Amino acid sequence: MEVTIRPAVAADIPAVLSLWAESAAGAGPTDTFPALERLLRDQSAALLLAFDGDRIVGTVIAAWDGWRGNIYRLVVAPEHRRRGIGRRLVLEAGRTFSAAGVVRVSLFVLSDDENANRFWASLQDLGLEVDPYPKTRYIWHPALPPSGPSSDHLSRNRKQLDRLRSVVEGLHPEDLRQDAGDGWTVSACLAHLAFWDRWTVTRWERYAADGVFDEIPGPVLDIVNSAALPSWLAVPGDVAAEMALSPASQVVGLIESLPPEAIGAAQITGRPAMADRTLHWSGHLDQIERALGGSKPKDA
Repeated sequence: MEVTIRPAVAADIPAVLSLWAESAAGAGPTDTFPALERLLRDQSAALLLAFDGDRIVGTVIAAWDGWRGNIYRLVVAPEHRRRGIGRRLVLEAGRTFSAAGVVRVSLFVLSDDENANRFWASLQDLGLEVDPYPKTRYIWHPALPPSGPSSDHLSRNRKQLDRLRSVVEGLHPEDLRQDAGDGWTVSACLAHLAFWDRWTVTRWERYAADGVFDEIPGPVLDIVNSAALPSWLAVPGDVAAEMALSPASQVVGLIESLPPEAIGAAQITGRPAMADRTLHWSGHLDQIERALGGSKPKDA
């Protein structure tokens, strides 16, 4: 299917955040639903999305501040890489900049990220140049407002927990064996959700004991998913369905009991999915519903 690109709308936000979380894109404190809502309202920025059918498989943010443009969050789903999607997103961002009269664009790439540096070096035919002046980059996270972090994540968690229950309760045995794409089944997706919800509960317990979050490099999460997939596929469907609900309810209840400063710590340190589980759930629930041909009534 041909990949298409269009600007994001508010309804795309959950899937965008899910893609960023699943792609180990280096989560930041602005990877939140309210932050992306503000971005979409800002006339000086564009969030562009690449679609394979109805699935978001790539993103890029083209922002400008009246002085120069900046590119952020160029992300392509792992299974869709090396298909030219990143280049197409950059070209579309370039057209957006040109239409706004932007003549200079900056972007930052981690010096030890070989894949990212190789990608950007491949775009030199578009006029991309390496900055000849070494710079030190400072990052400042201003203090949270007196009212503390937003509690919107609590209602989103509850809403998506209800959605998870509805999906699980509507599954028939044959549904659990359905192919969900990329070597996954519906039951494997549910076992995967259960694992990462337990992981999140454990991380919060360690945070409560130590007062800090363990640093876990993004690639480690991809390795865990790859190593665990055969085990998730081997879980009987009815067991996987039962497994998914208990950890999901547990993690939502735990998050609701956390003090505002703990939620703020997760947001400021770039771990929004620790508080907003919909960043992980939404994409997989979409995946399950696609595998089943869309949402269906329990007795269908």
